[in-house]
Amino acid sequence: MLIEKSALEDFVENAVNPQDAREKPWSEATVNDGIRAVKALFKFVEEQGYLDRNPAKSLKAINCS
Repeated sequence: MLIEKSALEDFVENAVNPQDAREKPWSEATVNDGIRAVKALFKFVEEQGYLDRNPAKSLKAINCS
């Protein structure tokens, strides 16, 4: 299974601006914590040789202010 950077960006966008009106947006801190966790996971997986490239490497923290 291949995970593209665009899928990660879509996930972040939906966390900040949910498509479902019943869902609450995530706080900036929660989104950024998630981004850090995803980046760390993909970095580890790449270092272990399971991926040729890290799709989360250039993913940036958000600033909603």
